[in-house]
Amino acid sequence: MAKNKTILICPLDWGLGHATRMVPVIDLFLKQNARVIIGADNRPLAYLQQRFPKCKFIQFPGFEPSYPKSGSMAVAMLKAFPKMLAAAKSANRFLQELIFEKKIDVVISDNRYELHSEQAYTVFI
Repeated sequence: MAKNKTILICPLDWGLGHATRMVPVIDLFLKQNARVIIGADNRPLAYLQQRFPKCKFIQFPGFEPSYPKSGSMAVAMLKAFPKMLAAAKSANRFLQELIFEKKIDVVISDNRYELHSEQAYTVFI
Protein backbone atom coordinates (compact mmCIF):
# COMPACT_ATOMS: atom_id res chain seq x y z
CA MET A 1 0.00 0.00 0.00
CA ALA A 2 2.61 2.58 1.04
CA LYS A 3 5.30 1.39 -1.35
CA ASN A 4 6.72 4.33 -3.29
CA LYS A 5 4.50 6.76 -1.40
CA THR A 6 5.88 9.80 0.36
CA ILE A 7 4.53 10.08 3.89
CA LEU A 8 4.92 13.17 6.08
CA ILE A 9 4.67 12.45 9.81
CA CYS A 10 4.15 15.50 12.06
CA PRO A 11 3.70 15.11 15.81
CA LEU A 12 2.74 18.00 18.05
CA ASP A 13 5.81 19.36 19.83
CA TRP A 14 4.30 20.05 23.26
CA GLY A 15 6.13 17.07 24.73
CA LEU A 16 7.57 13.71 23.79
CA GLY A 17 4.31 11.77 24.12
CA HIS A 18 3.12 12.75 20.66
CA ALA A 19 6.46 11.83 19.10
CA THR A 20 6.72 8.46 20.85
CA ARG A 21 3.17 7.61 19.80
CA MET A 22 4.26 8.02 16.16
CA VAL A 23 7.15 5.51 16.41
CA PRO A 24 5.06 2.43 15.49
CA VAL A 25 3.43 4.37 12.63
CA ILE A 26 6.84 5.36 11.25
CA ASP A 27 8.11 1.78 11.66
CA LEU A 28 5.10 0.47 9.73
CA PHE A 29 5.65 2.79 6.79
CA LEU A 30 9.38 2.10 6.70
CA LYS A 31 8.66 -1.65 6.57
CA GLN A 32 6.40 -0.97 3.59
CA ASN A 33 9.25 0.87 1.83
CA ALA A 34 7.53 4.23 1.93
CA ARG A 35 9.60 7.39 1.78
CA VAL A 36 9.10 8.85 5.26
CA ILE A 37 9.67 12.51 6.01
CA ILE A 38 9.38 13.58 9.63
CA GLY A 39 8.34 17.14 10.37
CA ALA A 40 8.91 18.16 13.96
CA ASP A 41 10.54 20.71 16.20
CA ASN A 42 12.25 20.97 19.58
CA ARG A 43 12.56 17.81 21.70
CA PRO A 44 10.35 15.66 19.43
CA LEU A 45 12.63 16.50 16.49
CA ALA A 46 15.74 15.53 18.47
CA TYR A 47 14.15 12.30 19.72
CA LEU A 48 12.91 11.20 16.29
CA GLN A 49 16.26 12.07 14.64
CA GLN A 50 17.96 9.80 17.14
CA ARG A 51 15.35 7.03 16.72
CA PHE A 52 15.22 7.19 12.89
CA PRO A 53 18.59 8.51 11.69
CA LYS A 54 18.02 7.40 8.08
CA CYS A 55 14.78 9.34 7.63
CA LYS A 56 14.58 12.78 6.11
CA PHE A 57 13.71 15.55 8.59
CA ILE A 58 12.18 18.96 8.24
CA GLN A 59 12.03 21.46 11.06
CA PHE A 60 8.29 22.05 11.24
CA PRO A 61 7.59 24.77 13.79
CA GLY A 62 4.38 24.96 15.70
CA PHE A 63 2.90 27.03 18.47
CA GLU A 64 4.90 27.04 21.70
CA PRO A 65 2.60 27.58 24.67
CA SER A 66 3.79 29.30 27.81
CA TYR A 67 2.65 27.79 31.05
CA PRO A 68 1.68 30.18 33.86
CA LYS A 69 3.58 29.94 37.14
CA SER A 70 0.33 30.70 38.90
CA GLY A 71 -3.23 31.26 37.84
CA SER A 72 -5.45 29.47 35.38
CA MET A 73 -4.05 27.57 32.43
CA ALA A 74 -7.40 28.08 30.68
CA VAL A 75 -7.05 31.87 30.98
CA ALA A 76 -3.46 31.70 29.72
CA MET A 77 -4.54 29.65 26.70
CA LEU A 78 -7.42 32.03 26.00
CA LYS A 79 -4.99 34.96 25.99
CA ALA A 80 -2.64 33.05 23.69
CA PHE A 81 -5.39 32.09 21.23
CA PRO A 82 -4.66 34.84 18.64
CA LYS A 83 -0.99 33.82 18.52
CA MET A 84 -2.00 30.16 18.35
CA LEU A 85 -4.32 30.88 15.41
CA ALA A 86 -1.62 32.83 13.56
CA ALA A 87 0.87 29.98 14.10
CA ALA A 88 -1.70 27.48 12.80
CA LYS A 89 -2.26 29.49 9.62
CA SER A 90 1.49 29.79 9.09
CA ALA A 91 1.98 26.04 9.60
CA ASN A 92 -0.78 25.26 7.11
CA ARG A 93 0.81 27.50 4.47
CA PHE A 94 4.14 25.79 5.13
CA LEU A 95 2.45 22.40 4.72
CA GLN A 96 0.90 23.35 1.37
CA GLU A 97 4.31 24.39 0.02
CA LEU A 98 5.93 21.24 1.40
CA ILE A 99 3.34 18.97 -0.23
CA PHE A 100 4.09 20.56 -3.58
CA GLU A 101 7.91 20.64 -3.14
CA LYS A 102 8.36 17.12 -1.76
CA LYS A 103 5.47 15.49 -3.66
CA ILE A 104 3.89 14.26 -0.44
CA ASP A 105 1.08 11.74 -0.83
CA VAL A 106 -0.03 11.36 2.79
CA VAL A 107 0.20 13.63 5.84
CA ILE A 108 -0.20 12.03 9.26
CA SER A 109 -0.35 14.48 12.14
CA ASP A 110 -0.64 13.80 15.83
CA ASN A 111 -2.82 16.48 17.39
CA ARG A 112 -1.96 19.12 14.80
CA TYR A 113 -5.38 20.34 13.73
CA GLU A 114 -3.88 22.81 11.28
CA LEU A 115 -2.21 20.17 9.11
CA HIS A 116 -4.86 19.42 6.53
CA SER A 117 -4.84 19.75 2.78
CA GLU A 118 -6.85 18.96 -0.30
CA GLN A 119 -3.57 18.26 -2.12
CA ALA A 120 -2.73 15.12 -0.10
CA TYR A 121 -4.54 12.48 1.92
CA THR A 122 -4.44 13.67 5.54
CA VAL A 123 -4.87 11.68 8.73
CA PHE A 124 -5.36 13.24 12.16
CA ILE A 125 -4.38 11.17 15.20
